[in-house]
Amino acid sequence: MIYIFICIFIIMLLLFIIIKINSKNKYLSKILSNYENIINDQGKKNHEFNNQLLVIQGYINNKQKLKEYLNTIIDECRTGQHFEIRQLAHLPQGGIKNLIYCKYKKMEDKKIKSYIYIHEDVKDVISNLKIKDYKDLTKILGILIDNAIDAASISKEKEISIDFKIDDKYFVINITNSIDNDENIKNIGSVGYTTKGKGHGFGMMIIRDILKNNNKYELVTENTTNTFSQTVLFDI
Repeated sequence: MIYIFICIFIIMLLLFIIIKINSKNKYLSKILSNYENIINDQGKKNHEFNNQLLVIQGYINNKQKLKEYLNTIIDECRTGQHFEIRQLAHLPQGGIKNLIYCKYKKMEDKKIKSYIYIHEDVKDVISNLKIKDYKDLTKILGILIDNAIDAASISKEKEISIDFKIDDKYFVINITNSIDNDENIKNIGSVGYTTKGKGHGFGMMIIRDILKNNNKYELVTENTTNTFSQTVLFDI
């Protein structure tokens, strides 16, 4: 009898593994499909760009018209599809770029409007981070963005902005999400606080431990009636 139970257990375990593998393959296929769409869109934009160059050439002697036309192109680039994805080019290859992309797709799946701005100077800073600092940064980012997604997803506006930049001697990352004005706003971001129920809310505890053991990082929290903001400062 015990052998029958063992066989059943092994079969169930194998089925579970197969399901997990299939689920992961579907997720990877979805990401690959998204990349293919981006490549196709970029091909179309390259074709449009060649035509735009001809128009710009025609305005070369009319500074006002040239300025107006260039402004329309810039506006289209800023509001166009996959602007956020193109911003990832300012991050070095590796974990943080993959992390931001996965969080972007999660926001997209939850119908959250995302705004990602990454200054090109941050690539060198991230590339030169020590292993411990890099590892700590990935943990902090993962937790803060997940918290922002959780809060934004239950707000009316459903918006998140992520901004990477260099400010004086600091590498600055700001994550701001929309919130609704209720009595729990002041608790968002507090250690142990969560909207997900019992068994959650450990993210801020992890961040607190990181800040305690790595004095290169600081975390500044601010909120208004409709937004909640967390700013990570890394002393460079």
